[in-house]
Amino acid sequence: MEIKPATKTQSICGTCIHFNYIPQFKEVCSKLGIGEFHAICDRYQFNFKLIDAKNKKQQRVLNRIATLDNEQLRIVADLLRAEKQTRSRGFSFGQPVYIHLFGDKYLSNFAKGWVIMVAKGNVYIQGHNSSFSGVFKRKSIIKEAQFVKICKTLAEANKLKDPNYNKYMKGPVPSVKRVEDVPTIDKFVEGGPAKGKKRPESFSTSFTLEEYP
Repeated sequence: MEIKPATKTQSICGTCIHFNYIPQFKEVCSKLGIGEFHAICDRYQFNFKLIDAKNKKQQRVLNRIATLDNEQLRIVADLLRAEKQTRSRGFSFGQPVYIHLFGDKYLSNFAKGWVIMVAKGNVYIQGHNSSFSGVFKRKSIIKEAQFVKICKTLAEANKLKDPNYNKYMKGPVPSVKRVEDVPTIDKFVEGGPAKGKKRPESFSTSFTLEEYP
């Protein structure tokens, strides 16, 4: 049996019931020279002893899982696998982020979204009510701490409303003075592009995304 180190997205032998408790071979795997962080084999069985009845946070998650149907459970399982890679890239599921969508640096031209996952240098985000989801390059995503500084700088410079806003989007120009005022990205989707602007199939290619270090 060949045992290899697990990748960041794989389950590990240390969470298997056969690693320390119930042997599948002559002895439990931890005594056979198999490391805790090796990739699992086809005899893997989750170690139920890892469930902590006193851990309230863990129990809330487990209670929620119990309400999911099979399709929802499959989605959650895939999302949890993706979360390992997302966190290794410095993000986490549900993390608020900001994007400079178009035009010059005015606060009206930024939008807020939430991270779904990160893969191959791309950040997948969604809007507040999930009416929008799209893929953006990592360098176009602004984390909250960084955006607080950008917001302060632009507010002090009185760069609040872009006078050319309606060249890009129709409707009233968002009134943004603080981080809390930034509209969610689905609001831009609902507003639609300005007259004469063709909306492409993918909203993520609608604008030239400015890259921030």
